[in-house]
Amino acid sequence: MKLTPEIAQKIYIILEDIGAPSSMREAFISSQTREEIHEWRFQGLLGFGGKFWNEWSYMDEKYKWRVSCYSEDENPKRLKLIEETNKRLNTLAQSL
Repeated sequence: MKLTPEIAQKIYIILEDIGAPSSMREAFISSQTREEIHEWRFQGLLGFGGKFWNEWSYMDEKYKWRVSCYSEDENPKRLKLIEETNKRLNTLAQSL
């Protein structure tokens, strides 16, 4: 789904909290508001495979936002960051 600039900004603030570079904020907002982009690599504290996903959930029949990392980069600290961040993204999505 294409995001509004306001929602894209709120999402990126959450991503910055887990190390997404602020220098990529405008590129994220611009790309997410112009077209439907399903994945965005931001790296940060999740390593090279740190990604934001904006994808359709066939089970829930709605778009969902989440972050992930490469399975080989998973460790207890990163898994906790992913879990906490996904909760924040879910809370944001439900507030719309």
